[in-house]
Amino acid sequence: TLGALADFVIAGSRLVFREGRSRLLALDCQTGGLAWSFKPPEGTLGPRFQCDRQRVSLQTVSPSRLVVLDTRDGRVRFELESGDAFWSRTPLHLDATRLCLVSDRVHVQMHDAERGGLLWEISGPSSPANGPPDVLGDREHLLVVINGYLLERVDPETGKVLWQKRLGTEPLVKPRKRIALDSTAPVQLMSPTVR
Repeated sequence: TLGALADFVIAGSRLVFREGRSRLLALDCQTGGLAWSFKPPEGTLGPRFQCDRQRVSLQTVSPSRLVVLDTRDGRVRFELESGDAFWSRTPLHLDATRLCLVSDRVHVQMHDAERGGLLWEISGPSSPANGPPDVLGDREHLLVVINGYLLERVDPETGKVLWQKRLGTEPLVKPRKRIALDSTAPVQLMSPTVR
């Protein structure tokens, strides 16, 4: 008997989803058969994961680890310690080799998604009043929203802040839904009344 099923994501030929906090499952979209399942050897799954055609990034809890799986076969590509806190945001796959992670209420980290390993880490305010940082981006752009008010463009290769812009007087709610990246107009803010 399966537990509560949640967080369904289609990634290429796989439908990936969670069974409660115990397992991650992938069905073959063509056949409907089980392609693979992942159950942490110890502990449970964290509350967030990210999935694309190449990989699935997830957190295990007790012990807390970053685990990256191959989306096609569920094979563990790498894993490493990820601190004691639940991830504050869903991880962001910038491209085939980079994974951006808000590891707690203060830190943003860039990891090598192929070999495992921390590339860089930046810190926001030590006590953010409006929640942890949020990240959005693509292969060429990485934007970090700090404390709901400050938008920073960060170099995805180095972690260096390239520019900062104050977003207004009201904190931005759900930045990933409110900021759009486009090659013709790199940053577009949507109406603050949209929630």
